[in-house]
Amino acid sequence: MLGVCLDASPFPILEWNDSECNIENQESSNYTVCLALEEILDPMNVGAIMRSAQYFGVDTLFIPKGSSCKLSPIVSKASSGALEVLNIYQVDKLNTFLQNKKAQGWSIVSTTAYNEEIKVPKQIYDVAEISVSQSTILILGNESRGVSPEVQKLCDFFISIPPKKDLHEGIDSLNVSVAAGVILHSLSSKAKNHC
Repeated sequence: MLGVCLDASPFPILEWNDSECNIENQESSNYTVCLALEEILDPMNVGAIMRSAQYFGVDTLFIPKGSSCKLSPIVSKASSGALEVLNIYQVDKLNTFLQNKKAQGWSIVSTTAYNEEIKVPKQIYDVAEISVSQSTILILGNESRGVSPEVQKLCDFFISIPPKKDLHEGIDSLNVSVAAGVILHSLSSKAKNHC
């Protein structure tokens, strides 16, 4: 087709505002699971995480301003349409946002590489052992550094995916988007609801 032009604007990200936005499930017997991304820079990873989140019933994702990759056509393509249907909120400071959610009774959990040294003494659970019994935010960290020590301090516990055999040196973890899919699958089989 010739002579067609499309003027498109960037995908809008909603600004999170605790007083205006509510992600709590209205039924008190249910709880929700949401994702927060900390400094995930590869747009293919962000898109793949969105695709897994949508597939496993998570509808809400939080991204700190200026610390993760921008929502681009590459993210959209990798998400296979999930970018367009998820509730994606931008938060000013992840630490402040998580402190507020924790004060509201939410559980804050994070991923960690198997056998990674955690900067703060917290319990690490095998992905097969986890279940959530309250509204939870799962934090996925940077591809090389993981979750920052500042955010680790806010976590109630950590989730790890153990390998099924001895690993070769330098191959000590899963890609963040693969880890997200494995953990969300485990949570979706046990959770009552996702947000």
